[in-house]
Amino acid sequence: MARLDSLPNELLTEIFRHVRTTDPASLKLFLVCRSTHRSAKVALYEHVSLLWKLNSQCSVLRFLQLSSANVRLVRSLRLEMHSTVLTCFMNGMKVAHKHVNDICGLIASLSTLHTFSVNMGGKGDPSSLLPASIIVRLLEALLQSVVNLELDTETLDARLEGYWNSRRQDPGPSGISKDANLCSAISLLIPRLHTLRLRITCICPEIFSSLFQDPNNADQEKPTSQLRQASIKLALPLERRTGRTTICDCRAATTPISSPSQVYQAPIHLNDIFAPLLRFQMNHAFPLLQSFLIFAGSGHVVTVSDVVNKATTVYPFTTTHHNGLTSRKPLPGYSYMIWDHEGLPWFGEVEDVWSAIEEGLDLGWREEAGVRLAPTTSVPRGRMHRLNCKGLRSIQKAHAVNGNTIQGLGEDAQVKVSYVDEGGKS
Repeated sequence: MARLDSLPNELLTEIFRHVRTTDPASLKLFLVCRSTHRSAKVALYEHVSLLWKLNSQCSVLRFLQLSSANVRLVRSLRLEMHSTVLTCFMNGMKVAHKHVNDICGLIASLSTLHTFSVNMGGKGDPSSLLPASIIVRLLEALLQSVVNLELDTETLDARLEGYWNSRRQDPGPSGISKDANLCSAISLLIPRLHTLRLRITCICPEIFSSLFQDPNNADQEKPTSQLRQASIKLALPLERRTGRTTICDCRAATTPISSPSQVYQAPIHLNDIFAPLLRFQMNHAFPLLQSFLIFAGSGHVVTVSDVVNKATTVYPFTTTHHNGLTSRKPLPGYSYMIWDHEGLPWFGEVEDVWSAIEEGLDLGWREEAGVRLAPTTSVPRGRMHRLNCKGLRSIQKAHAVNGNTIQGLGEDAQVKVSYVDEGGKS
């Protein structure tokens, strides 16, 4: 039997990658052995997750102290922000902005970084703020090597930013622009990105501005993008959803306002995002595109707009208790209901339902030892979106748990699929 230290470095690295996914803490033990140190170090620093806090022992500051040789091993980076950092942003505290400078310097030094993720991990405080201007600075620090991007702000991007900017005493450091447009920053990355996942509150057509061709410059080469897979989830807080499929215009998010609710009243329609994408697709701006989905929830439906198939799928979606579908409040796990293509209802919490929707094409970014990794499998072109109901509860199980109290399911509820032209019209 071969000894561990007699194996080639390539095989050791694969072994240690498996150790990282199953027991990441034990991986550090192999760093003390000369024969395994190099392979263990590659596996340890290849994919990194950093929790950003405002203390001297936070993982971000410790990572800044690494040698340049270790930093050059990083290929995937996830940045998760602690609630204290978000509170400091909301109150305009300079200590948080000092950390931003350090983190931007770190990102700019990651010469082999391929995947960058800002993901709150389900821990975002709804009363906190993640300013769009901060995300813009992080994106501007990314090098050309980054081809996979995930921004999951859990509705905290630009949320109430105009409201708080108009009230705080400190206007913020001069290096932070209140007029920073997140969509413009993302647009500059789109031509080189392979994978994109956005879960944001505010958006505007500027997100595609890098693909527009100047009509006055006939010699300009047609702009294209390297995108293979992309998804945009327009995530409004539940209490802000209305019967219209309207979304917040990020160009208005930094305008001083008199009440927090005003930030959600910008007149941007879902089709204002979907229609330009269809035109870009028709003009071959995405020659490698396999899937591009836009998810939006409004009223009692969830809309999935499919750029590749030029189709829109509308799923009936509702709560079970507040809409009179139960005679008593359902148990946890049965608060929401959505119908599939066969007309069958499925139950879960709001996170379960959204997971079933977002994973309908198996596009999900996976989480491995706290790190967010981009999809590695391709999607057959022309494959239509369908719910992935593995994490939901069936009607039979709902009746069994709730004592046959689920009633009035709405037999007429059905999934509606419509095909649209390049102008976004059915």
